[in-house]
Amino acid sequence: MKLSPEIKAFIDDQIRTKKPSLTYNKLRQKVAQRYNVRISKATISKRASALNVRFRPGRRRAGTVEKRPAHSTALDCAGGFFLKGAELEIGLLSALNNSLKVRSDSGQARRVLMLARQLNAILLYAPVFGLKTVGEIASYQGQGLLYLAEQKDIPAEKEIEQYLQFLIKQKLLLPAIKEVTRISQEALFVYAELAGRKFYLDAQLRSVWPKPKIPQYFTATLNKTSSYVKDIFQNPSPQQPLILQACPGYAFLPGEMFDLIQCFEEAGEKPILRLVIGGKAGEVLNCWESLKPGQKCYFLAPLSPWQYAKLQGSKIIKDFKPYLIGPQKEPMSVAEAEVNLFNPQLNENVRVRAAMVRRQGERLVLVTNISRREERYIRRIVEAYFCRWPNRKMPSYYDLLEQGHEEVLARSDKLYRTTPLLTIGYDKDVLNGFRYLLAQLNRYAQEHFFPSEYRKEDLDSMCKKFYRQDGYLKMKQDCCEVTLRSFAQDVLQEAVQIARQKINQNGIKFPASRQGGPTQTQPQLRIK
Repeated sequence: MKLSPEIKAFIDDQIRTKKPSLTYNKLRQKVAQRYNVRISKATISKRASALNVRFRPGRRRAGTVEKRPAHSTALDCAGGFFLKGAELEIGLLSALNNSLKVRSDSGQARRVLMLARQLNAILLYAPVFGLKTVGEIASYQGQGLLYLAEQKDIPAEKEIEQYLQFLIKQKLLLPAIKEVTRISQEALFVYAELAGRKFYLDAQLRSVWPKPKIPQYFTATLNKTSSYVKDIFQNPSPQQPLILQACPGYAFLPGEMFDLIQCFEEAGEKPILRLVIGGKAGEVLNCWESLKPGQKCYFLAPLSPWQYAKLQGSKIIKDFKPYLIGPQKEPMSVAEAEVNLFNPQLNENVRVRAAMVRRQGERLVLVTNISRREERYIRRIVEAYFCRWPNRKMPSYYDLLEQGHEEVLARSDKLYRTTPLLTIGYDKDVLNGFRYLLAQLNRYAQEHFFPSEYRKEDLDSMCKKFYRQDGYLKMKQDCCEVTLRSFAQDVLQEAVQIARQKINQNGIKFPASRQGGPTQTQPQLRIK
């Protein structure tokens, strides 16, 4: 990199007027702060020699040399894990493989399916690594791409060409792009109806709402919301209850909360008449009619301190017992109890099971319909709540009303631009088609992981800024831990920290790898 005359003059001026305390590193920092340019020690040394000035050699500090973590694998592009998190959340590879299975019934198609599963991830992430041709992919020997694609070796160029020609012949690319676009649509609410009762949940299934006026930061992808609905309503289990962030209301719970309690209790006896996943503009993204799971559904929701103060009666069944909850081993005392929730609409009490928790001087009541017969230990209810969202809290509908955010709720009813389906011509390079898929991932990562100022970035600029970051991958029993090198630019480092925190809080897990792969379970992705 050539230095401008202005930067050279500044360096020469600093060298001529050199103070005894001036060192190579301090001068480099001055240049970086003033001109946002990083220079090497050799550049300063050459200019100092030309001016007959000698610098005092600096003393090496212990621990400044970056060391490779023990028992880890070097990654030449660890920033790609940001995209890996987005890809797993919207189920991209699953959509591609499903398209292949549905549209491919010939003998050649079945033979090429195994190769397809191996190559999907490699082709998707190739642009992140700057690979533009098939030959570059076949000759690539770096480890970052292999670990992202869960491969041991890069396939030969002949195999890649065979797969690309198969995609062209079967015309599978456009259906795959449409499917990825569909499942990455943003859902805003879930509407449930049972025997004349109805209530709304936000797309992340964290709060109960009286109507679909829900702020936009409660959105989730259609794929993720559909999986929530499947776990909670279609295949209900005490091990996977609906976990609300808080019971709505101030002093007393509103009607929709009691509708939810009664709906979940009667789901095993009466069919759920309708379940709808809605979008930002109120459109129906997915719908189920007359859903009867055959057993009741389960929920878990905490009472606020002021709601607990309004309880007209509670009964402790088993006294407080100390526990260490969660991976951080946080000390808590938990008691099994029953509480009376007053329904102002019917002017009567509803008796429900609850876990009373003493935690660092505060008391919390977790209301649930999981019975003792269905859940043996009350501590599991507490763990389910405290281990679900480690550091993330969002206000409910009633919190927003109390804080004077009516305009936020009003804005949520406006029409929003939906993502158009992508169309491409099959005469183009097939790898460009996968670049469209990668662009979908990039858009999703911008909106959900990075700060708002990066949402207008295109794929190339995001790759240049973030996805060239080296790091290390460390395989653990319960997680895949990625250690990223820090950015020199403070703005980029702050953006990385925000994205890192959001990915870690989402609890993203890798799919079960093939036999002989690096992991045999479903480890979480953690980025440090």
